[in-house]
Formats: sequence, C-alpha cells, structure tokens
Amino acid sequence: MRTMDAAGRDWQFLRQALALGLASGRQLRLAGAASILEARPEYLPVCHDLAGACSATGAGHLEVRGDDIVFEPRAVSPGTYELEIGRYSAAGEVLLFLLPHLCTLDFRTVLLLHGVTHAHLSMPTSYFKECLFHAIEPMGLFCSLTLRRFGFHGSGGGLCEARVYPREDATPGPRYCGERIVERARLFVSGMSGEAGGRIRGMLCGAAGLPPERVGLMEVIDADGPGLSLEVECRHGELPLVFFAAGRFYTPAGDFVYEEAQVEAAVAGLGDEVRGFIDSGFLPGSHLRELVPFALMSRDRGVLERWELRERAGPLMELC
Repeated sequence: MRTMDAAGRDWQFLRQALALGLASGRQLRLAGAASILEARPEYLPVCHDLAGACSATGAGHLEVRGDDIVFEPRAVSPGTYELEIGRYSAAGEVLLFLLPHLCTLDFRTVLLLHGVTHAHLSMPTSYFKECLFHAIEPMGLFCSLTLRRFGFHGSGGGLCEARVYPREDATPGPRYCGERIVERARLFVSGMSGEAGGRIRGMLCGAAGLPPERVGLMEVIDADGPGLSLEVECRHGELPLVFFAAGRFYTPAGDFVYEEAQVEAAVAGLGDEVRGFIDSGFLPGSHLRELVPFALMSRDRGVLERWELRERAGPLMELC
C-alpha cells in the first residue's frame, strides 16, 4: 500500500489522489487526510458518496481510518451503473472521481447519477459538457454528459447521464491560446421570486461585462427545492471555458442559510475571475488542475509538457 502525505492539502487534491489510485489500481493511504474533512466539513457528504460509488460499481473499499483515508481499489467492469447522490453532496465530484479510471476500460460505461447536479461544491453539468470534455478530447479521452433533471444542493432530485468511452491515441488539438472573449452568461433559479431573479441577473450583467440580451435567466420549475447556478461562457482561441458559481441555501446539517449578501459575493467573485482571465490570459488554477488526472491517463505522456501541467501534477505523478 502506497502512503501519501495529505495533511495541509485541499479537497481537490484528495479527490484526485483517490481517482488516480482507482485508475492505477494502487492501494492508497492518504495520511492526515481526515484533517481536510475536518477543515471543510461540507465535503463529508461527498466523501461518503465516493465510498458509496465504490460499493455500487465494485470499485473497491474506501473509508476514513483515524486520521487517514484508506482506499483499496478494484477495477470496474464496463456497464451501466445507477448512483445515488446525497442531498448535500454533488454529482460532479463523484463523476470526477470515477472518470479517469473509466476512460481506461475497453468498452463504454454509462453512469446515471441521481441527486444533486448543481452545487457550490462542484462544477455544473455545463462545465463538463462545454469545457472539460472539449479540453480532454485531444488527449484521446471521450465522454459525454446529459442533464435530465436539475437537482440543487439541499434537495436533490436531479438526474444526469454520463457516457465514458475507451481511450484512444492522443492527437494534436487546440490549446488555450489566442483571443479571449466573454460570449454569454446565464443563471438558473428555482424557488425564487421573479424580482429576485431579475436583480441577480442585473448583477451578473455587470460582473460579466455583458448587455442584458446576452445574459439569460432560466427558471427551473420542476426542481425539488430552491437553487441558484451562475455560469459565464468564455472562449480562449478555439477552446471554450465555463466560469461558474452557485448560491448556498443549506448547510450540510440541513439548516436553511440563504443570504442576499452571499449571492452578491458569489456574483462579484465570479466577475473577478472572468475579468482576471480576460485581462491576464491566466486560466483558473483549479481548472488546470482538473486536467492533470486525465493527462496522466492519456496514452501520450507528452501531453503534460504540451499543456504545461507537469508542475501542477506534483505528487500525483507518483500514482501513475
């Protein structure tokens, strides 16, 4: 069993280490990883769902043991799997945990993820469809994601369907370079008044620097509970980028905590991120880090250099 020091790391590192442990089939002890969950208790339900996904797919056994997280992975067989995502969790995190391994299988695998499709804990479905999957195609990795029903953090009830195909040889493809453009923005709201939605739309126009006609407001009328998801679509040369934020309506304990100030801060933070990209050309570090596990699973290891990801991979390189 390989031991890796996880103390002082963040949730993204923890989830990626587990994903690469599954992809490589290496038993893994993440020493001190429990401290990550203690510092960010909102990710406890997500960690529980990763363990549940292992049980549902036959991907092995994952548990917290004292101060550590121990993972004993097993190869998943291609097929169709239905996974239940808790009301205070996020389907995107479970999908990111499984994807690097599923890309290495010899046949297509389908995941039906029931529960929370949009949450502040992870990426919305549009990030996968319109951003991440475009970026990893040149690595020889092909996936699709279809949103069947919205499910917001705190209520769930959503459904998305992911299809993951066997990896192919990497091919030269577009990279993040060239002109930087903000194309459009949109917000999805549920359980909010039209006045509140319009006010947030106005804030999003200002934050993204877009006229009202390029900022859509979509009311989700069949969701199980209230929710708010904000998205700004940009383009860097030939590749699309999706910047996102979400309202927080509930704590992991189920307490309703919606505050207008939190929404204003989320919109302002989203605007800062977009303007930072347009002004500097620097991609969000979290997005570049998300590319690392897929680059490591690509058949062309040179992709790390072409995408300048080797430094960001850091100790994750040890797992492949």
